[in-house]
Amino acid sequence: MRRIAVVVVALVVLLAVPSWAAAAPAGSAPYEAHRADGNIGEWRGSPTMIAGRTTTDFGEYIYTDWVYDDFGADLDGAPGQTPFRAQLAPARGDYRYPDNAARYGYNAADLRELRVAADGKTLHLLIALQTMKAANAAIVQVALDSDASNATSAKGGVWPAGAGITTKGPEHFVTTVGNSARLTGPGGARSVKSVANLKENAIEVDVPLAALGKLAKRPRIWAVVGLNDGKGRFAQQSEGATAVFNAGFRHFESYPAPGTDINRFIGGSWSETRQSAVLATGDISAFGSSFNVGKLRRHESNRPKPLPPGKYVRLFRSKKDYGEGIDLKQENNTGGNPQPQFKSRYQPYALYIPKGYNPRGKNVFTLNGHSLDVGYTEYYTVSPNQLTQLGDQRKSIIVTPLSRGADTWFIDAGLIDTIEAWRDATRRYHGDPERTFITGYSMGGYMTYRLGLLMPDAFSKASVYVGPPAYQLWPYPAPPVPGDRYTAIGNTNNIIENAHNLPYEINHGNSDELVPVAGVQHQADTFQALGNAYVFYRHTANDHFSFIFNDEWSHTRDFLGTKPRVKNPVEVIYRRYPAVDQPQNGLRFDSAYWVSRIQVRGKQSDPAVFGRVDAVTHGRGGRLAKPELLTPEPVAGPVSPGTKTGQRQVAGKAVAKGNELELRLTRVSRLEIAVRRAGLTLGKSLKLDVVSDGPVDVVLRTDPDHARTVHVPAGTHTVTVAP
Repeated sequence: MRRIAVVVVALVVLLAVPSWAAAAPAGSAPYEAHRADGNIGEWRGSPTMIAGRTTTDFGEYIYTDWVYDDFGADLDGAPGQTPFRAQLAPARGDYRYPDNAARYGYNAADLRELRVAADGKTLHLLIALQTMKAANAAIVQVALDSDASNATSAKGGVWPAGAGITTKGPEHFVTTVGNSARLTGPGGARSVKSVANLKENAIEVDVPLAALGKLAKRPRIWAVVGLNDGKGRFAQQSEGATAVFNAGFRHFESYPAPGTDINRFIGGSWSETRQSAVLATGDISAFGSSFNVGKLRRHESNRPKPLPPGKYVRLFRSKKDYGEGIDLKQENNTGGNPQPQFKSRYQPYALYIPKGYNPRGKNVFTLNGHSLDVGYTEYYTVSPNQLTQLGDQRKSIIVTPLSRGADTWFIDAGLIDTIEAWRDATRRYHGDPERTFITGYSMGGYMTYRLGLLMPDAFSKASVYVGPPAYQLWPYPAPPVPGDRYTAIGNTNNIIENAHNLPYEINHGNSDELVPVAGVQHQADTFQALGNAYVFYRHTANDHFSFIFNDEWSHTRDFLGTKPRVKNPVEVIYRRYPAVDQPQNGLRFDSAYWVSRIQVRGKQSDPAVFGRVDAVTHGRGGRLAKPELLTPEPVAGPVSPGTKTGQRQVAGKAVAKGNELELRLTRVSRLEIAVRRAGLTLGKSLKLDVVSDGPVDVVLRTDPDHARTVHVPAGTHTVTVAP
């Protein structure tokens, strides 16, 4: 557990949110008046960070939108490819950005958040966009129904500035292109103050209340975003259709039922199915909301409510800022690469709250990686039964991060995003660290190998579906390809030893056209040779998509179960590769269970340099694990027949109880032992039995501030540490 603690501490930096978007609780500081001046520190309310949800906090009405959902109207009734790489995650909307990345970043009209505040004279708006490379690239229109009545709508319900929207109710419209804005109403148009903050992708607008007439107790509000045509109007995308890319205040989105075969990928991957259909009608009445003016003036807050069971998208603010917009990653990119595709600081993840969720207690938690060329809502749109079987039937939260892209392979930016999302969801929704599981499909299966084997003590069990054992492709017995700088550090076959206390389930088919079965069989053979627990379902004719299209996960549900992780095992085996670390991001994969801070001799950036620890504690007695092969069993499916093989661990050689520690070390120069977790004590003589190929410092730590270091020369030595 020491290493997990180290990673969590390191991630405090990544997960800290010192921004206006995650403000202090109401009443924690004096109220500061809002004003459109570009300094947005006075906006102190805390958003729900759940897409489609609104709240009132610290006198601010706050709406959180989906991100990367800016595809406009569905005019042709069919899904279409996104401009960025995501071949199996089509969009329903038909609008695409001009090929000018420096201005639009392929994401300029993407609403992320909208806030409203009010005082005695002014209505204040804060509009936050996901991408803002130029202050005037987007045009935002906020519609207000001051008297909350359809009887006083704008003429014909038509919105100004060429939005192409018709809605009964609003009679006032605030239209901003960043540093300029106008208010259009029954009395005509007038300029209002608008200031853009490019650093925070935000626009502040001040609207005089006198210009809005007498406000109802709960005025209604709508919001849309499109592209600025350069003249302060909406740039038209299709003749006779709305020019809007993204609409706010949607409250919920639809995830269409799966189709058949490859047509299961029918769109909805970017949470814009309902939006695209409504925009196609030109009437967004259904997307309106309302706010309580009195609450805003009194600086009041709503009491947060627990999320009921269901599908959600949550946003979090990462400390990693890769820039603005989207990297299309379309050219010369057959298998993807670890570079971030979605660059902005705010990132989404799919959050499934199961039936039986306990908002006040700790809940089973499952981290679920998405496939290559798919998005984070993959299991919402392609295999919803997985949510029932792995979620509801285990009462498990399920989280699928975007991982910064459709093809990042959980190695660099994608790995950081996954860990950030995992920690955010665990903290916010009370995931139980003792009952955390990991699974994934295809590239997500690779994540299950990689993250599970780098952090084995974080998980109870792991399940892989059609996952490649190595980064991208392994046509075993040939070497993995593409053979670039990520290939060596991305080969999980090198670290299977780390699964000594983490059972794996592997699912694959002989007809897999994307992940050759020979490499997967070699992965299973390595589990067997190293004495680790695993089961391998190998099906005669399943291809790469058979399992997910069939959408049957019952044996995985039963394999994962809900039992807690192994926390303090008798034996710890860990193979450490310093080259996989990301110290610049606070990530060092150097620990497992009660062994931590393993240091390795040699060039730390060399992927071939590793250290190996085999540590046995006698502190509690017990037995070493002994491998026992399972009898092969035929299985009828899912899809095609197969065979279940594997290995379990049974009680082996007895470990006599005593204050003794055995260490077998390869290329290790230093390591720490959490003495109490290992069942040992420094209160009496402690025996160290060490076999090492070089000198090593063994640090015996009793608490964060107290430790003793024992230097042991190379060779075989028995050292007695006096009390």
